[in-house]
Amino acid sequence: MQALITDLDKTHSKVQEQRKEMVTRIDALISELNNSKQNIIKNMNGDETQLQMTIAAQLNQLPKKGTDVVKRIINHNKNYYEHLSKYGKQVGKEFISKQEYEQPLFKEFTLDKPVLNQTIAEHMFRSGHYSAGEAFTIEAKVALDEEFKNKFKELNSIVLDLKERRVSSALLWAKAKAKELDGISSDMLFNLHKTEFYQLLNQQAQLKLQLKKLKEGKDSTTNSQNSHLGYMQQQVRSEEIKDDVVMNESENQNQIIEIDDEKVRLQNFMKQKASLEHQIKENNNYMIKYSQKSMRQFSPKYQAQINHMMGSILQLDVIAEFLYQKSINPSHQPNQLTQQYLDILQDDQFSILEQGFVKDYCRLQGLSPESGLLLTTQASTLALPKLATVMQKMSLKNEGFGGLQKQHNELPCEIDLGRDFKFHDIFICPVSKEISHKDNNPMLLICGHVMSKNSLAKHARTATGRDNKFKCHTCPATMTMENVKEIKIN
Repeated sequence: MQALITDLDKTHSKVQEQRKEMVTRIDALISELNNSKQNIIKNMNGDETQLQMTIAAQLNQLPKKGTDVVKRIINHNKNYYEHLSKYGKQVGKEFISKQEYEQPLFKEFTLDKPVLNQTIAEHMFRSGHYSAGEAFTIEAKVALDEEFKNKFKELNSIVLDLKERRVSSALLWAKAKAKELDGISSDMLFNLHKTEFYQLLNQQAQLKLQLKKLKEGKDSTTNSQNSHLGYMQQQVRSEEIKDDVVMNESENQNQIIEIDDEKVRLQNFMKQKASLEHQIKENNNYMIKYSQKSMRQFSPKYQAQINHMMGSILQLDVIAEFLYQKSINPSHQPNQLTQQYLDILQDDQFSILEQGFVKDYCRLQGLSPESGLLLTTQASTLALPKLATVMQKMSLKNEGFGGLQKQHNELPCEIDLGRDFKFHDIFICPVSKEISHKDNNPMLLICGHVMSKNSLAKHARTATGRDNKFKCHTCPATMTMENVKEIKIN
């Protein structure tokens, strides 16, 4: 099963890399097409022979480049689907129903249906399926108090806002729980303010990018229009002083109309420019006020991050320039200065924030951050092949596992599911080498050494003298059972 998961991760990673490569190639092709288009437009009024000499070679190469890109996409898709077909066959082989999987490992084990129904109901409310959860609790006769349901309704509502890049509801909750969050050393309140501030920075960078494009004529043909406007105005003035040129009255009227249109376009350009500059100024003032109001409370602890955020305001022009160059050339790479401030453009900020919020919310509310049903299913899927092997070994008569299975309901070996399924610390007794559990917790001796509860009981019975004292198993320290403290980690 683990091999399937690893193979799937590799496939997904490879597909993502190929997708990025294809997007880059397609963007480069689009950029070349746009450049060719601009060159043709600029030379439309020039000599046709000159136009063919400068543009023809470039246009002849474009179909070949487009065909190459299409062929690469087809080949990548072909390789991907071939691998996907093989992976499907592997999945089919892995999940073939085997007879040993259908037999229970411990025949005396009975499923606790009330606990299972409780787990399923909790999973439904945790996942946001409230109507299905209500119907299931009635049918299965599961009792869930309204407070429990409301906790998950509140959590899911805030998580939905975070998915849609809205921080306000999460900020309100975090401000109300500021003391509790500080008590568990959580950075959530600061991270929410930082994310809100980064959104403002991102918006400001996009506005500066729009302004730069407007000035450079990428979104407007203002420069060519202004040039044409000056030419037309000069032509009209020349008509007043050149008596030897006769112009038709209708042509003169058309030129006047064109001049009026050019004036309107120029006025629109100036209005757009003024509007963007006003928005940038207003947003800049708002960001400074927001930082002064929200970040001051975090200054002692998060001073380095706050300094970086304030520096980002000063580098917005640099970031906008990078975005502009990136729009022209998708393969453009940032310089060292720009690289330091590109974190405001990262797309995974909200996914990381969402995971952290769920963790802190559940911790304060006394809830598990993961679904019990989902964790049980995942653990069972990973453990099933190993359990089948153990069952085969325990079924052999001469292996000596019969008494273990019937009397202790234990496995002869540990089934390791990986670090993701370890939720608390474990203690291995230095005397018996056993792993502690709720009935055999570690015990802290007066000297600081630790041993399991069962081992201590045996050690105390054999080592107790007339004064009811016994020695530590490691050092010469003596103590009584009253001096020993239990450590609860399970």
